[in-house]
Amino acid sequence: MIDEAHRSQYGFLAGFMRQALKNAKFIAFTGTPIDTEQKSTLGKFYGGSYLDVYNIKQSVADGATLPILYEDGIPELYVEKSLLENQFKYYFDNESEKKKAKLKQEALRSRKKITCAK
Repeated sequence: MIDEAHRSQYGFLAGFMRQALKNAKFIAFTGTPIDTEQKSTLGKFYGGSYLDVYNIKQSVADGATLPILYEDGIPELYVEKSLLENQFKYYFDNESEKKKAKLKQEALRSRKKITCAK
C-alpha cells in the first residue's frame, strides 16, 4: 500500500521495489492523481478504473472539508502610503528629482491595482 502515489512511484526506488516484488499487487492512495502521457497514477497501478473515489463534494458534504471558493483575477494590494513613501526615500533619496519622478511614473504605469491608505 502506498500513500501519495503520484509522488513516490516514478523514481529509481519505486522501480527497484517493483522489480524486486514482481508478483505484488500495489494499492495506492492519493488526493491528486496524475494523468498525463508521461505519468499516470492509474496506469502505474495497472488499473482500468479507480477502486473508489472520494471527491471534494463528498468531503464537503461529510463536513471534513470546508467549501473551496475560487476568485478570478488579481487581488487588490493594500499598501500603507507612508510606508511606501518611506521605502522610496530610503532607496532613492540620493537620486535626482528627475530620476525620482521617472521612477514614480514607471511604477504607476506598470502596476495593476494598488490601493493606498492615507
